[in-house]
Amino acid sequence: MDRYSRAIILALLAVLALTVLVLAAALVVPFKVGRSATLQNLSGELELVRSNQPPVKLESTQDDRTTLNSGQGLRLQPASTATVVFELDQGRALLSGPAALTLVESYRRAAILGHLLDSDQFDREYVLTLEQTQGTVRYLFANTNPPIEETRITIRLPDRDYTPTAPCWLISIDSEAHTTAQSINCQP
Repeated sequence: MDRYSRAIILALLAVLALTVLVLAAALVVPFKVGRSATLQNLSGELELVRSNQPPVKLESTQDDRTTLNSGQGLRLQPASTATVVFELDQGRALLSGPAALTLVESYRRAAILGHLLDSDQFDREYVLTLEQTQGTVRYLFANTNPPIEETRITIRLPDRDYTPTAPCWLISIDSEAHTTAQSINCQP
């Protein structure tokens, strides 16, 4: 075996060893997979707000393919309505304008088998963080998959962080930034 063949074989073995190491790490080291949300039932004057960009006006006639990714928000003018469906667990937020809601983060954290296989034997962490800065929003998380008990949900409000204790709740923020949060009946 000449010098060049030996170098090529050693390089291929190093690449193979690195590939095996990365796959082995993916089996045991958890990582995040981001999840978005879908905007539905849009009516009135709405804006999609993205960081460092001017707001984009949304049309009430737009189809249900408009997505809300982490860091993006939705702003509704008075008498406007929208429904946000979270891909993470199919929970819903029903907004009535004027209102503003931002999807801060939404992800599932697991090792690769936890992401690929739908089995309870693999550990998974579900996280949904929202920021509501104005208006009234009804949150409906009954019959979600995973159940609300397995999802860490936090709503950032002007005066505090809110963690729900029931599957359905309503948060209202008045013009002076006073917030009220209460459990509600889960019927839409």
